[in-house]
Amino acid sequence: MTQAHDPSLEESQGIISHFCGTAIGVVALASVFIGLNGTETPLVVSTAALALVIFLFWGGAYLWDKLAAADERAAQPQNQGAPQPQVPAGEQPSLGQAVNSGVQLAITIQGVVLGLIFSFVSAGEITATVKVAVISLIVGVIAGLLVIAISSIEIPGPRTHTFVILLVYISLWGLAYGLLCIGSTVTAR
Repeated sequence: MTQAHDPSLEESQGIISHFCGTAIGVVALASVFIGLNGTETPLVVSTAALALVIFLFWGGAYLWDKLAAADERAAQPQNQGAPQPQVPAGEQPSLGQAVNSGVQLAITIQGVVLGLIFSFVSAGEITATVKVAVISLIVGVIAGLLVIAISSIEIPGPRTHTFVILLVYISLWGLAYGLLCIGSTVTAR
């Protein structure tokens, strides 16, 4: 029996990059399809804007990876034979600590927006775009709760970290799409 190979950092970055690229393509095609079917203009605009938001996430992640690699190369000592200082494990933040506060904030914002929608919008006023916003926010909350649940267990390994990062992206994209849908509905009135 062969041992399972944990993906390296490059493989993990490749998975995230492919996921973002695929998401951009799917959302862009969805916005074209929605637009051709005569759906509400705010929904078409929101969906196209989501493709732009995902592209910006993708570009930001790429830039972050490049800057982090440059910082890592710059931090290496000139003499490669010199002993490398080790950072004690207790000083490195765990995956749960690193993502929980940001995801909790996203969940809180999504919950507040959902509460406001349900308080101020009567059933007869709910457009297709607002319905999509509600579903998007709910998906974001569920993805965020999964992130908190998985990261609190502290399962080690690059695959877990990659999966958690993908769920964080889905949670944030759900928040972004929900806010874009609500914003475009309000501005279209």
